[in-house]
Amino acid sequence: MTIEMPSAPLPKKSLGSIVFSGEELEIEAKRLQNVIKQPMRWDIGTCKAIAPLTLEINRLKKEKDVFLIAHSYQTPDIIYGVADSVADSYALSKEARDAPQQTILFSSVRFMAETAKIVSPHKTIIHPSPDAGCSLSESITAEDVRSLKEKYPGVPVVCYINTSASVKAECDVCVTSSNYLRICERLPGDRVIFVPDKFMGAHLQKELSGKKEVIVFDGECEVHAFFTGEKIRKWKREMLSNNMNLMVLSHPECDSEVLQESDIIGSSEILKNEALRRQIE
Repeated sequence: MTIEMPSAPLPKKSLGSIVFSGEELEIEAKRLQNVIKQPMRWDIGTCKAIAPLTLEINRLKKEKDVFLIAHSYQTPDIIYGVADSVADSYALSKEARDAPQQTILFSSVRFMAETAKIVSPHKTIIHPSPDAGCSLSESITAEDVRSLKEKYPGVPVVCYINTSASVKAECDVCVTSSNYLRICERLPGDRVIFVPDKFMGAHLQKELSGKKEVIVFDGECEVHAFFTGEKIRKWKREMLSNNMNLMVLSHPECDSEVLQESDIIGSSEILKNEALRRQIE
């Protein structure tokens, strides 16, 4: 099985009058290459091109007293070069809340920065790319939620955290991929509305079968929708032909067939920790 890796991102803009010495750039480039540990994509030349940016960003963080957090989906130059903390979106929002800094720079998609602001209304949350969207978050609007509540009056509405602030404001409870099953199971009544992810909703329907009726909104993440049960089975066959067993770790945002073919199902944090644990073993 061959996986095409995209080339490392290079800076699009110069830093103008900001100048670092050759020695400073050399030290920073070596640091980046050492912490990124991907020499095929991040060779010393690429790291030297990135070094002026990481040096300047880290300098400004100290000068402005900014806490820079980055979602684990971000690129290595951000994760290893400038981020003060890397995790999933809700964990980062809590870290932003607890950080001593009053200014938070959140390298993420828009809904994550909105969540951080909800958790820390007294802090300044800066989002470097306000137009950065999420197909799952954008698959539902506040009006969609209001329509569901009119159609099913009195039924609790549960939204996944990957939604905009306006959608969250219309829902009764917001959940994460690590607690959505537990919370939905404990809500009063025998019905629940789950938005926006149809794949997580289908998993919820299966887990709560015979206990609750789960009404699911028809939204999805275009990236998770790319994976199918047949693709997983094909990859397993290819690995087996090379005398290797493929362990599959999947997020509940994936289709039910993918989950059936998976060895571990869990949140981003659970999957990361499980992968690290097995690497050590």
